[in-house]
Amino acid sequence: MGGATHWENSGENMKAILLMLSLSFLLISSSCKNKIVGPGNDAPGRRDYVWEVDTVVSPTSYPYKTLYRLWGSSPTDVWAVGAGGDLNSSIFHFDGSGWTTGKYSLVYGPWCVYGFGPNDIYVGGGGGRIWRFDGTSFREVAALAKD
Repeated sequence: MGGATHWENSGENMKAILLMLSLSFLLISSSCKNKIVGPGNDAPGRRDYVWEVDTVVSPTSYPYKTLYRLWGSSPTDVWAVGAGGDLNSSIFHFDGSGWTTGKYSLVYGPWCVYGFGPNDIYVGGGGGRIWRFDGTSFREVAALAKD
């Protein structure tokens, strides 16, 4: 038998594979010029926020126990929706100095609030209804219909 056996070839193949892996590792590790940045080495931005605890109270001083959602476009424009006792007292607005409610009346109670700016706020509520605030008043823009 004049040729190499299967086992002799597999050993040579294994050496070639290990050599290629070693060279690849050396090539990749030597090509990294930038220092690897770990957590805490970069500055993510502002960190001067001040959190305050506030109480939402109705004009008749009855404290509301449940707020469902909160959204704000700035520290002087924050909206909240929740159980207010009646539908005239279920949307709350914070103007930077205090909370107000009772300005806006909806037929169904609101469950969520979200916006895109101070004059583009959406409130979703019972019956699958959605209202949009345009800076002055809320107007119903959608409602689910039963088929």
